[in-house]
Amino acid sequence: MKFKKLLPIALALMLCTSAGVYAAGGADAQSSDTAVYTLNLADYLRIATTTDPSPSEVSYGTEYSSATIDTAMTGVFKVISNNRTQDFYLQGTCPTSGSSNTPCLYGADGDCKNLKMVFTKTDNPPQSTSVTNITGGSPATGDNPDAIGFNLTITSAREDGPDESLTAVWDTNKVKYTMNNGIETFTCTVSGSNDTNTFSTHDTDGQYQATLTMTETAI
Repeated sequence: MKFKKLLPIALALMLCTSAGVYAAGGADAQSSDTAVYTLNLADYLRIATTTDPSPSEVSYGTEYSSATIDTAMTGVFKVISNNRTQDFYLQGTCPTSGSSNTPCLYGADGDCKNLKMVFTKTDNPPQSTSVTNITGGSPATGDNPDAIGFNLTITSAREDGPDESLTAVWDTNKVKYTMNNGIETFTCTVSGSNDTNTFSTHDTDGQYQATLTMTETAI
């Protein structure tokens, strides 16, 4: 009969013990967790010419005293970057004897929106001294044959991205730009008459040329 009395007590202890185990949970119990998804965006930079300048004829002043571009020549570059801060350069070159990329930009103003650029003859390029005589700041017509300086105007426009933060500084013989992520266009126009003391009868007939290059790395 003692067994009958002990059975209810044993069952009650078992229930109490089981309830305690379920209430506390297992050693690895947890009520939440997370899964982290990560994307890596690589650097993106695209510099492209969207408008190529058309060739222009040149009109002469009385007795070959000046050269004036008949139709303004305009080229447009578009820069697209996702870099928070992106540096790139605008450089000008022209052909000289033994070289196709002699630096030819000069005379930049404070914000580099107004510069000058030297054009040289293509079929019989002059010596590089014809160019450096002009870019050096003290041109003399007898010392720069087959090289002519003209005005270059640059305007920029923001097409997309956060608030514009574009800076331009003169870097020896080129323009260094720094911009925030976004899309920027640069319109580069050559027009008007020759720079003083860069045109004379020392400049022979033929085709003259200069090239603008926008690039991430300075040439």
